[in-house]
Amino acid sequence: MKEDMKEWLEENPTLKRFEKKHPALAAFLGKRFSKSKPYGRRFTGGLLSSLVLFFVFLEIAFDVVSRESAALDQSITNFLYTFRNLSFAKYFLLFTDLGDVQGVLVLAVVLVLLFLMLGKKREALFSAFTLLFGEVSYAVMKLIIARPRPSLWYALVPRSGFSFPSGHSVGSVVFYGFGCYLISRMVEKKSAKAFWWFLAIFIPLNVGLSRIYLGVHWTSDVLGGWTLGLAIAVLSAFLMKELEGKRPMDKVPVFQKRSIYQITAGLLALAIVFIVYFYNNNPLEYKIPPLPASPVVVSATSSIEGLVAESSFPKFSESIAGDPMEPMSLIVVGSEASLKQAFFNEGWVVADPPTTANFIKLGLAAIEGKPYPAAPASPSFLNAEPQLITFEKNVGGTFIVRHHTRFWQTRFLYAGQPVWVASASFDSGLTSYLVYHQISPDIDTERDYIASDLLQSGLVTSESKVQFVHPMMGENFAAEPFFTDGKAYIIFLRNS
Repeated sequence: MKEDMKEWLEENPTLKRFEKKHPALAAFLGKRFSKSKPYGRRFTGGLLSSLVLFFVFLEIAFDVVSRESAALDQSITNFLYTFRNLSFAKYFLLFTDLGDVQGVLVLAVVLVLLFLMLGKKREALFSAFTLLFGEVSYAVMKLIIARPRPSLWYALVPRSGFSFPSGHSVGSVVFYGFGCYLISRMVEKKSAKAFWWFLAIFIPLNVGLSRIYLGVHWTSDVLGGWTLGLAIAVLSAFLMKELEGKRPMDKVPVFQKRSIYQITAGLLALAIVFIVYFYNNNPLEYKIPPLPASPVVVSATSSIEGLVAESSFPKFSESIAGDPMEPMSLIVVGSEASLKQAFFNEGWVVADPPTTANFIKLGLAAIEGKPYPAAPASPSFLNAEPQLITFEKNVGGTFIVRHHTRFWQTRFLYAGQPVWVASASFDSGLTSYLVYHQISPDIDTERDYIASDLLQSGLVTSESKVQFVHPMMGENFAAEPFFTDGKAYIIFLRNS
């Protein structure tokens, strides 16, 4: 088959005409895709892979500059800020410290010395060069793009400078990722190789996630950092492989193997002491949450129907990327206490927050068929903010089928009372992979059911139904279809 392909390429008239018209270019391409020539097929493949990754980085950078990624970034940051907890914050603090320039430089010195003691001069040179090139590259890109960081109120650790790309993400890939790759080449057992490859992925992954979780970078900063770092690491790896076959270097160890292990163990011990010291002396920085934006006060003499008809009044829930989804089905005027009491009176419960522990609990309940009355709901967004309250009522003793509605508090105050908006949908079952709920496409029936329950709660002082948006069909974040007549209930609650 290979011989037939080779013969076809040699006899192809189009290629022959190209070679005749552009002999220099044809000779250059022939060498680049040759299996035996220097900087041939293997290096070309690595170079192309690196270029693809770099173009992905440029695409992310373009989205950042054009603010295409702004809604997604803000939604993820707001969601994590709402449900952040101390245990995960301390876990990620360790990885953010591992990615800090001080920790990376200390460990880089240990790695370079290890390679030199083993006689691996090329590995020492490339590990240092790759790290240096990565540090310079992200520093230059930060100055070019000059993106502001997330608000100081999100940050749990010190931050300075511009935001895109994440220097921790670039540095973790070019040091930990590339360094672990170099070490994996020095071991023979498959299990040992797998261990170092695992670290090459695990450490950079957690370093990048730590920057988002601790509130010092946007998600696109980290994605850009990973792709830029990977582009550099891939190019460096293939270049080193190419040079290995062409220019052998002296590999005589500087020390005996036993001495090497002893010295390396001592250096690693010092590095660990430094990292522990750094970790303990750079604690999390908790801040008082900022005050909410000043509300828009609307007098009771104004028409509530006129308020909700304004273009500034929120009309649709949003996906995490900021795309509109279901229209709001309920507009409720009343205090948070009255809102909760009205639902409690009719047997509804407030859903648990969507934490990792609660989603694990939900998954186990789904597999075992056990009830979970307050099972968490997936987040939807309004102005990049996740819902403040989710109410649900299970059907048949299982959360798999349930009524539920998500509430957001708007910035409006009507007659001194908060104005809430809510989307409504009926969860009719779980997908085959137990990832999310399927919804009944007729969201108006669920809207009417919830309004009926509120009317029976004994806390409603008045209600009306208005044409809120045009009749429409659409899909939610999980591509589940829905249709609606576009009407919404306006409900006033008395103080409970």
